[in-house]
Amino acid sequence: MVTARTETEGVPMIEAVERPDKTFALGVQFHPEISVQKETENAGNKADYLDSITAIALFNRLRDEAEIQLAEDPYNLGLPAAA
Repeated sequence: MVTARTETEGVPMIEAVERPDKTFALGVQFHPEISVQKETENAGNKADYLDSITAIALFNRLRDEAEIQLAEDPYNLGLPAAA
């Protein structure tokens, strides 16, 4: 479940996730804007990053999934949505 969010320039971002029903969970924070920056600045190590189109598409998909989760469980209780 998403337990912390921020909004930057109108873009909601997930900052923390938790799985109280599990003994282990892994959350990864990533910054797709770095891919765009590396590409636009023609950085020598830009090949080490996702291309900007893929990075932004992945970010949008993660955001969309988080919004779906929030709509289904606005209090992050892990309960099914009300009928």
